[in-house]
Amino acid sequence: MHGKSNLSARHAVTAGLMAAFGLASNGLALAWALASDDPLMRRGWVILMIGMCTALFPVLTWGLFRVPRIVVQAAIATTTLLVAAAIYASGETHAPLAFLFLWAVPNTVAFLETRQAAFQVVLAIAACGAAFAGVHVRVHGAPGLATDDVIRWAYVACTELAVAALVVRMRVALRSSWKRLRQRAAQQATVSELGQRALSRVALTPLLDEAVQMVSETLTIDLVTVLEYLPDEERMLMRAGTGWPDGAVGSVKVPFDDASQAAKAIREEKPVVVVDYTSETRFRGAQLLRDQGALSGITVPIRGRDETPFGVVAAHARKRHHFSSDDVNFLQSVANVLAAAIERRRSEAEIRHQALHDPVTGLPNRALFRDRLQHALARSRRNNATVAVLFLDVDNFKLVNDSLGHEAGDELLTALAPRLAEAVRAGDTVARFGGDEFVFLCEDVADEDEALEIAERVRDCFARPLQIAGGEHFVTASIGVALPTSGYDAPDSLLRDADAAMYQAKERGRARFEVFDTEMRESAVRRLQLEAELRRALENDEMRLVYQPVVDVDHGHIAAVEALLRWHHPERGIVPPLEFIPVAEESGLIVQLGDWVMREAMLKAARWGQMARSGVPPVVVSVNLSPRQLTERDLVPSVARAIEDTGVDPRQIAFEITESVLVLDTAATAATLHALEGLGVRLALDDFGTGYSSLGYVKQFPLSFLKIDRSFVAALGTSRRDAAIVSAIAEMSRALGARVVAEGVETEDQLTGARKLGCELAQGFLFSRPVPSDDIDGLLRTDPWRLITISE
Repeated sequence: MHGKSNLSARHAVTAGLMAAFGLASNGLALAWALASDDPLMRRGWVILMIGMCTALFPVLTWGLFRVPRIVVQAAIATTTLLVAAAIYASGETHAPLAFLFLWAVPNTVAFLETRQAAFQVVLAIAACGAAFAGVHVRVHGAPGLATDDVIRWAYVACTELAVAALVVRMRVALRSSWKRLRQRAAQQATVSELGQRALSRVALTPLLDEAVQMVSETLTIDLVTVLEYLPDEERMLMRAGTGWPDGAVGSVKVPFDDASQAAKAIREEKPVVVVDYTSETRFRGAQLLRDQGALSGITVPIRGRDETPFGVVAAHARKRHHFSSDDVNFLQSVANVLAAAIERRRSEAEIRHQALHDPVTGLPNRALFRDRLQHALARSRRNNATVAVLFLDVDNFKLVNDSLGHEAGDELLTALAPRLAEAVRAGDTVARFGGDEFVFLCEDVADEDEALEIAERVRDCFARPLQIAGGEHFVTASIGVALPTSGYDAPDSLLRDADAAMYQAKERGRARFEVFDTEMRESAVRRLQLEAELRRALENDEMRLVYQPVVDVDHGHIAAVEALLRWHHPERGIVPPLEFIPVAEESGLIVQLGDWVMREAMLKAARWGQMARSGVPPVVVSVNLSPRQLTERDLVPSVARAIEDTGVDPRQIAFEITESVLVLDTAATAATLHALEGLGVRLALDDFGTGYSSLGYVKQFPLSFLKIDRSFVAALGTSRRDAAIVSAIAEMSRALGARVVAEGVETEDQLTGARKLGCELAQGFLFSRPVPSDDIDGLLRTDPWRLITISE
């Protein structure tokens, strides 16, 4: 009552109209009073009253912003009484003067409360009636009203009431319109705020919780929920809600059937509004809603990118509620925001999954495994627990790819993934590290024995055949096991140790598992150090070639020399080839080394070719060719360039290969060897008799020399079996057009035996150890049969 008035925006139109109406009515009454012939009308105080009313109106209107309402009410009442007094003083009841009462009514009704406005209207009608009665007494000398006065009074009263009703109607319309505008603004603000939250990094569940809370507050509704459609179960899960019993959110599932309003909204892909569930005939309604006493409701679908929607967002009231089109649009806007947020988070989750998982097997990839391993090691240090890392490599996986195709290889990996996951414990991690390598993270293992039990179960996964390329195939795997030790508990250390143990398992026969130990670590450290030093050796020119003669046993001259690589380490001295060649093979340095050896040997061969004596064929220089080199695509072009650059006669060059090379990829190997023969170089098969090749392999390759392994030559003169083998090899070689070389000849008896059995050439310490090229120069300049004694 004593609060200040607030002329809100919804009253602006009414205020403007009423101001114009009041000023016009007061102006009309003032003009009529001044123009009247009645002296009473022209009295100054009557005009003063009218002027005061005219001047007071804008003051009162402005005062609605500043003064208490009781002051406004008193001013309007005083003005009304002044108008009545003016009518009484004028002695006239003509309508223009009585019309002065009307100005206060619309303002009163528009700006005051109902009781206050009713008081002012009653006061105006009473004052009007009293003024008319007073005028009648003065004019006629007796109380009462004439017919004209009654008509005038009734006119004024009806006009007052009509105007009041009009203004009330305008007020209600404006209030309703303002309410709609305010509610629409609130809904738009809610959608905007929800959209901003959806674009943030907030998780989906908190976002859904915020959405239902916003909808509940904006619509002032009892029950709001978000239901997620579960297509596999044909049910809907309550993901978020407000107004529901405790424990309902996240656990309650409702059927997705014809009785469901949500199902209808999803199937028809449009909002479904219900005014009264008791009279609804389109569907029966969910039992959950009936239990909560819901009477009205609206449900809108949350659409996804594909044909399967996410679910619905729904609002329900326990009282009869008529949802407007604005409410429907608002709820649909909320659903659209949620749909966009859900799709965005699904896309982000998919991208994260692809970034952290292997596309072939669906298992975690290297990055995710490293992250989990790092966290597991941190937990193990806090809890004083132990973790184990298993490194698995499928044996002969390349053979599967080469024989059955890469698609079959992917089939194998895909079929292995679930088996490996089943072999470990719940909570352990299985990841694909790359190629045919898998790694396992086993947390909270009791000791090494438990880790080995897990490794054994993993190995047993390969006992059953795999369905690959339409058939059953068996594969095996080599597994390395590593556990953290003092000073070696970093993720990279564990992975390196497990990898080293896996390689040891392969070296010891495959299809087995090995545990990394201190000796293995020391060996791995030595290997890494040796690899680093070997790389520096190439840069620092620490490599040297020595040559061992191959002698013609019939004539005694040097028919060939074998180039052998030696590493002159600045601190360790001569490093044996058996120590650094395997490291060069594994690291790939053998390709660079082999190219250097080939060119260096060709340069020497070219010089020795110029030293050849008349009637004696130029010496042949043989170079060992590693399996890694033979698989290089650039091998044949590299040999061709080296021949051209050095100017050597290609017939002076022979490439030695071992039997194991022949069985790797027969077709590809044969193509490469024939291409080399096409360049004019010769081919030699080294260590024959100890490898895996058969005569079927040997006959496919253009061999110029066949070198019998020293193990057979060593027993010549004492073993008839070895003599028979050497004789058979010599006969076979002659049939193939290849010359036979007896390796490892160290005694006269061995040389005599080799010569009698048909060996044309011999190589060994009996003639010379590997010597530098300068020593070969001296031997070639000297008459060979005077320096090298050959027993008859």
